[in-house]
Amino acid sequence: MHSQLLSARSAGYIRRALIRDFLESELRAAVERLIASGELPPGDYPTPTLSDAKDASHGDFSSQFALAASKTAGLPPREIADRLAAAAPLGELLDSAEVAGPGFLNLRLKSAAIAKFVKEVLEKGDDLPRSVAEAPVRLNVEFVSVNPNGPITVGSGRGAAFGSTLCNVLEAAGHRVHREYYINDGTNSEQMRLFAESVRAIIEGAPIPSGGYRGEYLDGVARKVGWESAQVPLLEFQKRCGMLMIESQREDLTAFATTFDTWFSEQSLHDSGKVEECIDALIAKGAADTEPYQLEVIKKKGEPDEVKRNEQPVEEEDADQANESFEPSPPTPSPSSPGGEKGEGALATLWLRSTKFADDKDRVLRRKDGRWTYIASDVAYHKDKFNRGSAPGEKGSVAPADKLLTILGPDHHGYIGRLRAVVAALLEEQGEAAGGDATQPLSESEALLYRDPAERDACLAALEEARKKLEVVIFQIVRFVKDGKPAPMPQAGRQHLLAQGP
Repeated sequence: MHSQLLSARSAGYIRRALIRDFLESELRAAVERLIASGELPPGDYPTPTLSDAKDASHGDFSSQFALAASKTAGLPPREIADRLAAAAPLGELLDSAEVAGPGFLNLRLKSAAIAKFVKEVLEKGDDLPRSVAEAPVRLNVEFVSVNPNGPITVGSGRGAAFGSTLCNVLEAAGHRVHREYYINDGTNSEQMRLFAESVRAIIEGAPIPSGGYRGEYLDGVARKVGWESAQVPLLEFQKRCGMLMIESQREDLTAFATTFDTWFSEQSLHDSGKVEECIDALIAKGAADTEPYQLEVIKKKGEPDEVKRNEQPVEEEDADQANESFEPSPPTPSPSSPGGEKGEGALATLWLRSTKFADDKDRVLRRKDGRWTYIASDVAYHKDKFNRGSAPGEKGSVAPADKLLTILGPDHHGYIGRLRAVVAALLEEQGEAAGGDATQPLSESEALLYRDPAERDACLAALEEARKKLEVVIFQIVRFVKDGKPAPMPQAGRQHLLAQGP
């Protein structure tokens, strides 16, 4: 009878409430039935509530009602839990109601019930009830953000689905979410240069350059750009090719039901002078300099960290952007060059002293040939995200974010430390983190990183604040199966996502 009641009511009720709310109401009804039947004595009982099971093997939800009601009922908690489990209707939602420990009631949902609720969510959309957060947070969520040198791939599509879903969940939880796509269109990009040269080679019938790009999509780009555009200077041609790919990516993502509030251009940070402005501020604060050395922190389990000073550092070619490693034909990196030397007409390498903020090594901001690295743009980009609309009388595109979420692919774990160091350096430069009392002297390794205890305390305080303000989320890659066996991407044909619409 109880199962029939649940079946009859669930279809209509779940449309208006979350599964947890519905099950809590069923537990309350079960307690009332136990009191009415005499299995529980009358009394002032606490309201039955559910919490997420801490261990998935115990089910989906857990209730401590029996423990809280034991004194009122004058019965052992397990006995109350046993009676409540017997009275709990299983029906279409519950697969089991089991008693564990001193009197916990664990509820396990049926897979079919969860699937049915997903269908309900998709059908009802915004008509479903939403939570009202007690302290709503303004979140800037950056995801996908691939180079504009190819279509959205399956790997990036996974990031799009993950990021869009996470944004939906955060909004449903009552937070303010701003979705952002960072366009990696910097004109210094080696990948974008090779992409443009590859397209131009196709137009002119010339060989693809060494390390260039290949793929059928390039023929389409070449046709759209046309012969006349191929005669303009390379930098202008590169911009035109990039704009075509950005529009193609936007169309693909829209067909994939993934939209963004802001498409932010990396190049705009260079054109506006914000990159140099931000780096100058870091230099003034001592977080960046051109001294010819690089520090590297070596972690040792159970021992103090070792700080290694390299007097002949090498400029490493950083990835031109952080979220995409699925290009059809990755370009060959340019040879590394000594970072601490100054040749005729050359600049000194400019270093971000990111080891002050727990990064594993200092990072190049500007190469000695004058090219800014990707991380230099990151400094200006993150400062922009934190400060939008915050100046008096300024109307930013969005209010300043309380927290930044950056979603990266599975091969970008190494970016977590450097991005956190970037944010910490900005916070320390802006004086937004209070340091300690600087009474603890520097250790031997700290003396290589910091000028004095005050700088150490300020940097570590900024790092702690950065951990709160920036969260990097890593999604897992799509894996292909061919003939029942795992297939590497080349065997799978390097299929691009979409799926261009239905």
